[in-house]
Amino acid sequence: HGEEAMLDDDLVQSKSMLLCLMEDVKESNMWLFFVGGRYGWVAAPALLRQAKQKIEWAREFFESSGMENSSLGEILYTAIVVNRVDEVSTKLKGRTFFFLRDDTYGDAFSQEMAKRFVEDDQQVVKQLERFKESIRLLPKGILTFDNYRDPIFAVRQATEWLQKSIKSTFPVLANNYESHRDRLCHSCAALSKRSAFVEQEEIFHLLDAHIDP
Repeated sequence: HGEEAMLDDDLVQSKSMLLCLMEDVKESNMWLFFVGGRYGWVAAPALLRQAKQKIEWAREFFESSGMENSSLGEILYTAIVVNRVDEVSTKLKGRTFFFLRDDTYGDAFSQEMAKRFVEDDQQVVKQLERFKESIRLLPKGILTFDNYRDPIFAVRQATEWLQKSIKSTFPVLANNYESHRDRLCHSCAALSKRSAFVEQEEIFHLLDAHIDP
């Protein structure tokens, strides 16, 4: 109760995001990671304590990994991929995708705009570099699009890979309505996530306006 009282509005929203992601992660069978020039959100200690109390796998994970100061993205990556790499690269082959943005992406932006896309803390930059290098060393069964520069193209490529994976995971079989239903549900979910990125191309026009001449 004391921890709850300490949380401001931003942290309450972060708590919801943290718990939702950590509760859903073990139920998923396809994963998509975009890793840009920012290391990502590191949850406050109070939020992690609540996650450990509510989610059994999270409690066991943090006890064994000691990753309390890691970003949520790297935590999920470690839990989903690193700790299950044999399964992910064989039984679940073709269901895990990584997109690593080109490190020079923010070079053309103004200094103020670049802060939104590129880390300026050198210690955090090193954490991000180690994270990306770990991904690059994964087995070949895990698809990685390295050094993408065009976010729109990357999202479209991600959608293509997801749809291909969905079709192979949930084939249309005679009299198998569950497989057909699951295929349609996953396909619709993938398209709904895609639209949140691709239909906002005006964002990239706004970014272009901040590029130094």
